[in-house]
Amino acid sequence: MTSAAPHPVQTGYFDPSDAPSYDQLVHCMRCGLCLPTCPTYSLYHLEKASPRGRLALMRAVSEGRLGVTPGFGEAMTLCLGCLACQTACPAGVPFGELLEMARHQAEARQKRKRFICAERLRNWLLSRVVYGPRGLERLMPLLRFYQNAGLQRRHLGTDGTPATAQVSPSGARGCRARGATLPGSRGTAHRLS
Repeated sequence: MTSAAPHPVQTGYFDPSDAPSYDQLVHCMRCGLCLPTCPTYSLYHLEKASPRGRLALMRAVSEGRLGVTPGFGEAMTLCLGCLACQTACPAGVPFGELLEMARHQAEARQKRKRFICAERLRNWLLSRVVYGPRGLERLMPLLRFYQNAGLQRRHLGTDGTPATAQVSPSGARGCRARGATLPGSRGTAHRLS
């Protein structure tokens, strides 16, 4: 009795040091049981927004049929990482592990393409300003100037609400905003219905 030989190690356009396992990628049977559990597929109804589509993209990169492109990175980062698909998968494909490796590969490829100054500025903004202990506090004087100089009024609609609140999101077709003044508030809260 002979056992099935493992698939040859294929990394294609992935960096071989931490490429998603081709052996695990080929276990996806493309049965579609993951589709109803995936929130991004439910929202977009695109194959690349589904676990099955993401696994197919990873497999195409492993086989050298597709490069690690910005579109590939976008498909990987669109996933919420909730792993509902992993529990629904009858083949037991370790989607979370494969996704993390693919995201790492896409980020590393994108990082190499960025200019060094842009990369340093991005890292400084994230580490000091956004996630730092007193990060956004440093920007308060700029915000006060923005408000006091009257620049804020330029971004308001005719009825005094922010111009962005008047535009319905593209995914909310048929919805309209209803204004309601809350007790003790200074403005109008908008609710989509």
